[in-house]
Amino acid sequence: MSWFKTTNNSASKQGVIIALESISGDVLTTQLNELEAELVATGLTVKHMEFPSPRSKLHIPAVFETPGLLEAPEAIAITSCLDRIVGLASTIKTQLESEVILLTGSPLSTAAWLATLVPEYTERIMLYKWLDELEHKVFAQKRIDLTILLDHDPKYIDLADAVIPPAGWENRPAPEIELLRRSYLEAGKLLPNTKIIGCEKSGLLKPDTDVHNEIWNLVRRIALKK
Repeated sequence: MSWFKTTNNSASKQGVIIALESISGDVLTTQLNELEAELVATGLTVKHMEFPSPRSKLHIPAVFETPGLLEAPEAIAITSCLDRIVGLASTIKTQLESEVILLTGSPLSTAAWLATLVPEYTERIMLYKWLDELEHKVFAQKRIDLTILLDHDPKYIDLADAVIPPAGWENRPAPEIELLRRSYLEAGKLLPNTKIIGCEKSGLLKPDTDVHNEIWNLVRRIALKK
């Protein structure tokens, strides 16, 4: 699987892009807020971006809610990638060294839930590779400097608060939510610049401060290079 890890981020005077992902909306919101506060405290300016964007001129949310398109993961992948291009292009051009783009709905998120539609492991691996190449070779998108997956056991999640696109997944049973978790973990271990933080230890939830400290450690060392 080494081809996933060979990435070349060219040096730039621009700021950095950091993505946080989780299947738990509560965990994600808490940690996004904590990370933003920590970044601002160091003198950085933070811009939030979320994909699929409700303001997208490509009407991406409507595409995600179209059940028939779920039979064609490639169609969703391309529209998702285009949404990020439209949303990030102008922001990246004007991004200063002191700015951080903090986003959710990264390529990891797209890869994870699309992979739930692909039963065969080898085909899912090919899907992850194809999505990575689509984003960064075909469309030549700037790589996210650091993607952090907050891994959460579904038994601790209130499904009403779960971050599970497309529409309708919140009504699906726990075994299918576990499929999504599996896909997140698979993709997270293969996609470049991605780290996984477990939100539980020894069968118990970690305190929010412990999770935040792990996030901040990664952000400082990898994204901010401090």
